[in-house]
Amino acid sequence: GIQTFKLGKGDRVILGSDGRDDIMIKDASGKEEMNYDETLFLKTVEKSGGDLQNIIENIRNTGRIKDDLSLLVIDYNASDFKLHNEMKSDESSEYYKALEKYNEKKYDESLSILRKTFNGKPFYSEVYNLFLNIYTAQKDYLRKSNILMNYFSLAPNDSSVITDIVISLKSCGQYDLAADYGEALRLRNPYDINTLILLSEIYRTKGLHYVALRRLEDALKISPENPDVVSHISAIQNEIEKNLSKKDKEIETQEVNISFEY
Repeated sequence: GIQTFKLGKGDRVILGSDGRDDIMIKDASGKEEMNYDETLFLKTVEKSGGDLQNIIENIRNTGRIKDDLSLLVIDYNASDFKLHNEMKSDESSEYYKALEKYNEKKYDESLSILRKTFNGKPFYSEVYNLFLNIYTAQKDYLRKSNILMNYFSLAPNDSSVITDIVISLKSCGQYDLAADYGEALRLRNPYDINTLILLSEIYRTKGLHYVALRRLEDALKISPENPDVVSHISAIQNEIEKNLSKKDKEIETQEVNISFEY
């Protein structure tokens, strides 16, 4: 699977060769030979403290570079996105008013307070969760998915939110986008049974039965006797057979009509 990690301010990503086959080093006798140590580059980066010029100098001091030396350094200097901001007293007061309206099931009034008070403000987890709860109660899955996607764009390392995005998009009929996010989740965790089943349901709804079966076959390899997986496979296979039978009847009808016209 694809591993994700969060960059913070001051973090640096360094990309380059592992050093094998690129540097000629000398052995104890002084004889020059090709480097086969795949950890050499990593050791040099650690020794150099991540400084680009020091890395280059230490590589050259290690041996003779026999090929091009390509290094890419990415520095992250943006301010961190804060997931835990403290509300001001007036904001907190309005939040609790909105929460009270939500508890009274006056969802539109609650939304009105939240939008008036918090649009364009810093991220507050309490406000974010209240918006989600309201849209869930209203079954407004399109707006819910939009908020989830906005959050994910600010915190892309949070894989757990992708499942909520997929389910919300599926619930409001946005199947293409749901499949895109579902596949992104599958790449991050290819062995998650629930993700594979969810993807199969989306593809099945889109009429892509064979793609749905492939996702379920992946799930079956992980959990061969999983009853949910077996049940989904059986249902899709039945649908495929019905569709094929329907097409056969359509062809037969067409052939009869053609014969009659002649």
